[in-house]
This record gives sequence, C-alpha cells and structure tokens, in this order.
Amino acid sequence: MVGGDPKDIAVIMFPIKTVGSNDYECSYQIRGVGQKPTSIFGATPIQAMQLALKMVCVELIGLSRSYHIVDVKTGVSISEDVLRPGVGPHPGDA
Repeated sequence: MVGGDPKDIAVIMFPIKTVGSNDYECSYQIRGVGQKPTSIFGATPIQAMQLALKMVCVELIGLSRSYHIVDVKTGVSISEDVLRPGVGPHPGDA
C-alpha cells in the first residue's frame, strides 16, 4: 500500500462444472485486499480460467495504482505495463 506496510496478496482460482448447465465457472479472489470471490463463466474449464486470468490482470492493474506489487519468486516489481497482455517485458522473459 502506498505509504503503508507491505502486505501479501494471493490470487486463488478454481474452475468447476456449473450445475445444471454445460458451462464451467471459474471463481477467483485476490486475497489480502478485501476482495470477495468473483465468478466468470466459459464453455470449457480452460476458457473459464483464461477469462478469470484476464479479469485478475485488470483488477491487479487497478490495485497497482494503490499498491506496490512485487513477484515474490523473482522480487521483480510488477507494473501496469507488465500486467497488460501484449505489452512487455514480462517476468521470466529472456
């Protein structure tokens, strides 16, 4: 948080078959920032997860304006540019 103590956040997501439908639901939550779980639907579990990942990126872009986001594995700061698909560089790119 800007001007605050470091805070760990975690992204939790899991795809499941929607009851009574051929669709799949992928619920996700960005924990540590007070976000409630959100669900995205797709025709396949992969599509539902891809759409959820896109939404997580959008939400992290918004959070990056208030929080300093760092990849805990690499220590690399994650900026809005890194979170936008098709805009690089991305962590792990050589």
